[in-house]
Amino acid sequence: MIASSSQSASRNIEVVHRPSSASVSQPEEQLVTDFARNSTVLQDGYEAPFGFHLLEFADGGNTQIEVSVGDDAPEDLETYIGVHGMAGDVDAPYIHEILGPLIKDGCARGIVFNLRGCGDSTATSPSLHHGGSTSDLGAVITWVTMKWPKSKIYIIGTSLGGVIAAKTIGQWGDGCSVSANSTSFCLSSTPSAPPVPEHTAEIKAALAKSLRKIMSGRRIVPQTLTKFSKGFVAATAHYLSGDEFMAGTSTVNDLPNIRVPCLAVNCTDDPLMPGEHLPRSQAMESPFAVMAVPKKGGHLGRFTTKRWKKQHGNKRYHTALVEEWFKTNDDLKQLRPRPRILHAKQGFVYPEGHPQMAFRETTATYLKLKYTRPIYPKPRAA
Repeated sequence: MIASSSQSASRNIEVVHRPSSASVSQPEEQLVTDFARNSTVLQDGYEAPFGFHLLEFADGGNTQIEVSVGDDAPEDLETYIGVHGMAGDVDAPYIHEILGPLIKDGCARGIVFNLRGCGDSTATSPSLHHGGSTSDLGAVITWVTMKWPKSKIYIIGTSLGGVIAAKTIGQWGDGCSVSANSTSFCLSSTPSAPPVPEHTAEIKAALAKSLRKIMSGRRIVPQTLTKFSKGFVAATAHYLSGDEFMAGTSTVNDLPNIRVPCLAVNCTDDPLMPGEHLPRSQAMESPFAVMAVPKKGGHLGRFTTKRWKKQHGNKRYHTALVEEWFKTNDDLKQLRPRPRILHAKQGFVYPEGHPQMAFRETTATYLKLKYTRPIYPKPRAA
């Protein structure tokens, strides 16, 4: 007989299992049954983050924000904002792997958000997210400064999120509210860089899956990442050509303008941005930036040896490096300047000098009513 599904005390973990027969069970079967019955982690259930917030942007886009602690947390608690990659969302495991040690036991506030069109944030604007779309992150940073004005803000960007993070703080310059930044893996694409290699099958598959969801199931499978970016994404971002798009969305022009501590990590064997094409000379122009280039690690890093873990903990290299980086930045006690908030029509607000970052808080019901197409009954046949 198959036992009915049970749920944990918090009612968010369903345990589906067929208990073994005590008289004829194998040791392996009994082990599984005992675990299903006695696991304290299963019984305690999963405690989700403290709700989520929705922002609508002035151009029609939207994002979902998740916060790791409740509103009762101290206002001056440090805030870490994670920016995921091209095919990620608020649940991207590589972001949570880096954020985990930094916000452990509520010692800091962790924030993740969807780049427009990713995860549960339906694509509702004419343009998709790309390396040059810094307004969404800028809006989230501004939202944090308004909600917790005494909190120091740190940014962690991975893959495409690293490009967006570096460009955002570079474009903000001296007025940036962020205390420090870490761009991890795939820092920049220089205008002279070659196309992304054809052999990145896993990356193309992940991208295609994400795009089909964004485009309501339509089959858009790019031949290469570069071809897709220069064609479809460049057109939605209103660039005249693919080459203009690649040059305009590179961090090369923004690195010298960064005025907050910035750590950039990019492996030499990264298939998306090979080490020989990294903007080393531009990074040398800024005393605020340090670039680390491991020889091995691919696009999102690799595991380390047992001997290395004895020294630095049971973490991957980039996680340990980023943790050490932000601990070093704790020595800078002074808050960065907060932007002057200007109010626009229909409840939108934006930081002075950056109207492209205009946003307003909204609700899921409002977004659903605004962007869901009505379904009309079909007329009866005559």
